[in-house]
Amino acid sequence: MLGCEKPAETKQLPLTVIKIKQMKKTIYLIIILIGFTNSLSSQDSIQFVLVKDINPQLYSSSGPHFFTELNENFLFVATGDSVGVELFISDGTTSGTNLLRNINTYHQIPSDPYDNSSDPHELIKLDNKVIFYANDDIYGYEPWITNGTYEGTQILKDIDIGEDSSYPENFFVYNNKIVFGADETSGAGRKLYITDGTEQNTFKLKDINNEDVYEPWNFYEYNNILYFRAEQTMYSDGLWRTDGTESGTYVIESECSNPSGFIEYNNLLFFSAEGDNIGRELWVSDGTVDGTYIYKDINEISGNGSHPSDFIIFKEKLYFKADDGIHGTELWCADGDTTYMVVDIYEDIGSLAYSIFHVYNNMLYFTARYADWADKTLWVTDGTEEGTYELLSNENTPIERPSSFIEWNNNLIFVAQKSNTENFQLWITNGISENTKQIFPDSIAGWNSVSTSELFLFNNEIYFSATYDQSIGAELYKLTDSSTINIPEIQNQSNELILYPNPVIDKLTIQIKNNVYEKNIYIQNIQGSIIYRKNINDEVATLDLSSLHSGVYIVVIKINDVLYEKKFIKI
Repeated sequence: MLGCEKPAETKQLPLTVIKIKQMKKTIYLIIILIGFTNSLSSQDSIQFVLVKDINPQLYSSSGPHFFTELNENFLFVATGDSVGVELFISDGTTSGTNLLRNINTYHQIPSDPYDNSSDPHELIKLDNKVIFYANDDIYGYEPWITNGTYEGTQILKDIDIGEDSSYPENFFVYNNKIVFGADETSGAGRKLYITDGTEQNTFKLKDINNEDVYEPWNFYEYNNILYFRAEQTMYSDGLWRTDGTESGTYVIESECSNPSGFIEYNNLLFFSAEGDNIGRELWVSDGTVDGTYIYKDINEISGNGSHPSDFIIFKEKLYFKADDGIHGTELWCADGDTTYMVVDIYEDIGSLAYSIFHVYNNMLYFTARYADWADKTLWVTDGTEEGTYELLSNENTPIERPSSFIEWNNNLIFVAQKSNTENFQLWITNGISENTKQIFPDSIAGWNSVSTSELFLFNNEIYFSATYDQSIGAELYKLTDSSTINIPEIQNQSNELILYPNPVIDKLTIQIKNNVYEKNIYIQNIQGSIIYRKNINDEVATLDLSSLHSGVYIVVIKINDVLYEKKFIKI
């Protein structure tokens, strides 16, 4: 069989191979002939790995989301084959990624897996358990709890007794308990509830005639007190507080209404709220009626409001976006003494209509646009006008619609597009333009769209939903960096392992004579760094290596704790 023979030594590679395989890559093969010495950068060691095809039906997606770490594993929600949208658990491996419990087992319709979904939402960790809400088709949407086992995944309490749903939501951890809103009677509106994770201690926090807290949300802890927004009158929400007791739960009777975006700064609670004849502006509170007042009327046009939002602390100052009625929505700062616009990126119209803020390496990253026709792109600031600029890619092009920022191995990973006509890709930056680029090039076979909703860090690997192959749909993938991974020393160089073709241009077939159910495949570069990992169950596997640089590599197979290796050449 072609390629089954022992690979030729790199110093003796015939020149006919160069002509047969790919003439335009002669220069790379010459490098191989004299000995491959080029070391890969840290970015070259990053690889994506399919963790598991959770929904194996052709062209079907599981769409994993709501990742939450729990007891050396993580939970997530996905669409499984014939079970609908349910709760899954993973330890980061293929064999360790499974359905945790099929909560809604009723009305099973194979042709419509969504009909029997429990549809879990709002997973939140409390000690060594996770609370969420789901619908088992018996009690409706109610709070559930899990310890990561099948038996330990149970309904927490049927708040709206019977098949009607209480629709619990807005879970928030406070004093080792969780507060949330729930509707004890269908259609009556959500009231303030609290739980310690047990059925007997899950109850409505306050119920005094017409003073029920209605639709509580936007919780924020400040000075050991929980502040939130809830109905004060029929037509507006007020600023509420609770210390977790009935008597300590009440509205702060101030002139502000519909507060949102709470953040602590300079030992005070800052937020956005509406006031009489001033519209939505920047407010502050120390938790008392007299200490709750408008901090700055940024848009002085009567009734308009500057609509401050996206608050973030950066360099001991409060940054946010706001519209002063003259420059449009731009970047603003409150430093404790003054409140001012940092920079006017796009005159008159405003550049920060849709923005995302993230602090990395002592710089503030955000999205902005510089023209009415332009899409929002990646910008950076040190907090000054002259230090605010658009961060371009290594190709000197704008990076459009960036989102889902996450720090990983001293770099910033995010999702973005080269242009709005292309799919979302994974990007990396260390803050320098020449090092700001897509992690994988557009030419990777099967590459499609990466979900912009979540990037989840677990055991120093990034998990996410993506469609790298249309035939398997959006599934669970992870980024792994081989420069941080070590594998055992090679123990066996055996004929158990056959590679072909060798040299290889794109697809490498690996044949393993040892018919063990699951095998771990590693590919190392010549320096010994792992650049690719995959678990397979078959005796023969084909790997797409079109994205690898030309050079000498080593395939390592782990079978029953024994490692086998063989070299191959990529041209």
